[in-house]
Amino acid sequence: METVITTVAIDTVIPAVFLLIYMLRLRAEKKRAPDAENRIIAPKSALWFFAVVSIFFYVISIIAAVSMTISGEPFSTVAIALSIFALFTIMGLFGLLYARFRYTVYDDEKVTNYLLFSKPRTFYYKDIAYYNFSGDFKAYDENGVKLFSQESIYVGFGGLISRMNENGVKNVAHDYFVKNMKDNKIFANYKRRTLAKVAAWTTFAIGLMMLALFGLTFGSADYEKFDNYIVHNTVVGFETQNEGFSVKLDNDDNEYHINNIIYDALDKSIITDINEGDEITLYVGYVDSRGRRVISQLELDGKVYLHAADAEKAEKNNYDKLIITAYVFLGQSAAFIAMWIAFSILAYRKTH
Repeated sequence: METVITTVAIDTVIPAVFLLIYMLRLRAEKKRAPDAENRIIAPKSALWFFAVVSIFFYVISIIAAVSMTISGEPFSTVAIALSIFALFTIMGLFGLLYARFRYTVYDDEKVTNYLLFSKPRTFYYKDIAYYNFSGDFKAYDENGVKLFSQESIYVGFGGLISRMNENGVKNVAHDYFVKNMKDNKIFANYKRRTLAKVAAWTTFAIGLMMLALFGLTFGSADYEKFDNYIVHNTVVGFETQNEGFSVKLDNDDNEYHINNIIYDALDKSIITDINEGDEITLYVGYVDSRGRRVISQLELDGKVYLHAADAEKAEKNNYDKLIITAYVFLGQSAAFIAMWIAFSILAYRKTH
């Protein structure tokens, strides 16, 4: 049910957010002041959106960290949650900076395109041969090489398009160059370099993601040495949930627990055999990060429902699987980083 609700929410909320931004963009275009006609900028709605997103997830991360720490959640769970919130916070901040410092200014002679991490680039209309505005606005030289682009969500394109037309810049369809410049070597080289750049950034992002997964998986891999001290007492309560089993003992505030890793080694008939008032013998392997006494062996009425050797084996096997998985992620990260280096060389090397 939760999966269905999440899927419906994603399929509904995300399109609604983009539709709202587009409608606000149209509204901003209509309200645009006459003296701002020589500047293509992001609408204020986009700036507010990214600001709210970054602040929202930053606040949520603080609340989540405090609440999970108080509730005694394992460090790995807290780290994963904070990493996700931090990712959305960073994405919001990046979007805010991008929308604020990425814009285009133009006049009767030239166009200057401002970038977030690069110097502004200026192009004269005489050097621009084509433009296309079927999606984002793009300008090209005579060989079909893209000179600059500007996202369609921005406002203020009307004046630039007018000046392009006045200066003889041709408006073409997005597939014009593929159809008409098949034999142009400069265009062919440009396309290869463009594909290599996309591949480079894609493999770089995947490589970083795999590296992050390695860190999270390796950090969550933990194997505790089993003490196996014995506790004999009367059962006053028990509970089974989420592939785990907990026992409450008389005059004992501790929680005795079989986690989901050891649970597979447990004889499940204990669930029907145990009753309040029964005398039970427990072996405690270790205390987990939430303060629970992890049961390694369980005996009731002379029958052993869980053996310590099986519990230790289950924990060790889980630890080994996590370590192997972590190093698989590390290997994949190394492979993608190597691919990123190769594609970067293809994309950015100088050609003569």
